[in-house]
Amino acid sequence: MGMTRKLTLAALFVALCGIGALIKLPGPFSSVALDLTPALLSVVFLGPLWAGAIAGIGHILSALSGGLPLGPFHFIVALEMVGIVLIFGWFVRRNRQLLGYIWVTLATGLLAPLPFYFLISPALYSALAPLLLVATGINCLLASIAAPLVKRAGRQEMIR
Repeated sequence: MGMTRKLTLAALFVALCGIGALIKLPGPFSSVALDLTPALLSVVFLGPLWAGAIAGIGHILSALSGGLPLGPFHFIVALEMVGIVLIFGWFVRRNRQLLGYIWVTLATGLLAPLPFYFLISPALYSALAPLLLVATGINCLLASIAAPLVKRAGRQEMIR
């Protein structure tokens, strides 16, 4: 796949992350949204590196649309999302999608907010972790449902 096509697909997935970022999940934090689903789907077309970058940008879009409740700490979260999605891509490449979705859910829900336990307060972690587990579970469920459809549509497009 040429660079122009990769950039175009990446821009499309970033735009979809932006739309997902506007679909907020109820809770005390306005940056928890459905921005991760398109990033997980982008692994199918672009691979882990591009998908990781898309996830990081998607988180920043979600934080911006929610008023940046954690301020500059959102850049830490964006870097965490890059790493989490890179590892997810590694699982996908090895045909271990279920393990990948479990990884994403646990890493985003329990590991990613861990620095805030120490940087801000244990109370923030206690409030954030359950919401992130549910939100990431929803993102992973949506991605797992959409992935086979996206793969099939991509294969049909390649045949044409």
